[in-house]
Amino acid sequence: MYRTRIFVVLAVLAALMVQSPMAEAAKGKKKKKGKSGPVTVSGVITGSQSGANGAGTLTVKVAAAKKKKGAAASGKEETFRLDSSTSIVKMSGKKKGATETPASFADLKTGDKVKLTGSKGSVTKVVVASAKKEKKKKKNK
Repeated sequence: MYRTRIFVVLAVLAALMVQSPMAEAAKGKKKKKGKSGPVTVSGVITGSQSGANGAGTLTVKVAAAKKKKGAAASGKEETFRLDSSTSIVKMSGKKKGATETPASFADLKTGDKVKLTGSKGSVTKVVVASAKKEKKKKKNK
């Protein structure tokens, strides 16, 4: 009986010693508020202005974040600056067999779906999605 009490006390002390460093480590970690890595934004081009040397600005209606409940919020328009080092590519083909074709700023048109990748203040890559073909409707006689 005496040995059982000692064993229980030692087990409780060992459990407390193991948990205390874990609790301190969890308290010490803080999440970063801003993203430091590359950011990807998807949307539809609503306007563009070309500049010198293949540079320019794109105005994109950014897709709104999906919410769990309630009506979906509409997207907002944002302007992005492209410079001569920004790579612009057009995707063609299906998802798995898609190929990238180099494009220029002049190839970007209003209504194109785009995916912009970059960090704060600069866009490094623009991917233009291929246009979907409209299905032909059958006539009912």
